[in-house]
Amino acid sequence: MTLDGIWNWLQSFLSVGAPLILLAFGLFKWFGQKWIEQRLVIGLEKFKAGQQNELEEFKSEQQKELERLRHRLSSRISKIHEKEFEVLPKSWLMLNDLHGSVALALDLTFKIYPDFRMLPGAQFEEFLTVSPASRLSDYQKEALRKLQDASDRRKYFTDAMAGINFDDAKEKQRIFHNYLIENRIFMTAELREKFGMLDRSLSTLLTNYSVQPAHSAQSDQEEVNRLKNMIDEVEQLVQERLHYEEA
Repeated sequence: MTLDGIWNWLQSFLSVGAPLILLAFGLFKWFGQKWIEQRLVIGLEKFKAGQQNELEEFKSEQQKELERLRHRLSSRISKIHEKEFEVLPKSWLMLNDLHGSVALALDLTFKIYPDFRMLPGAQFEEFLTVSPASRLSDYQKEALRKLQDASDRRKYFTDAMAGINFDDAKEKQRIFHNYLIENRIFMTAELREKFGMLDRSLSTLLTNYSVQPAHSAQSDQEEVNRLKNMIDEVEQLVQERLHYEEA
């Protein structure tokens, strides 16, 4: 084929083939873009579905953890309330008992002691076996036996019982004080303050009496009465805290 023939063929091919090539390229580009877009949409949907599943699983785990924490908190609060129902009534009863013991130790209560002139022989020995004389130590009982004069026996017995009553009050105050320390976390701030104030006040009364037994009985009585009013206030607070009116 001559050069002119080749040139003519090339011109014919370009005039017909070039549009076909451009058309084919355009179709390929269009279909390729659509395919890519479709694959991207499919991939995006899979990704979103996977993310949604992970999110749901995460929410489920978080909900379970939240419920577990709520249960633990509810359980702890329940245990604290159960402890309150044990600690508060016991603290109030111990406080009342201590208050009475302090009044007895300070000789502010009416006491009936026997007339030793009316207790000869066997009756005297029987007297030593029942309360309050039964609380005397063996040494004190023997010392009391050796005293023949009724007035001497009465004085010895009165002094001995005063010492016993004072020791009782001091021991109860010590036990009550330690109980408050051990259980104050189960009390509200107001109850903790009032119980503590009463504890300190009763302890001060005992200390002052041990230093000056002969000081004013009237002032002691006024203080004991004042503390009794405070104890009544604590009783009301305890009842409100434990919702006694709803029981």
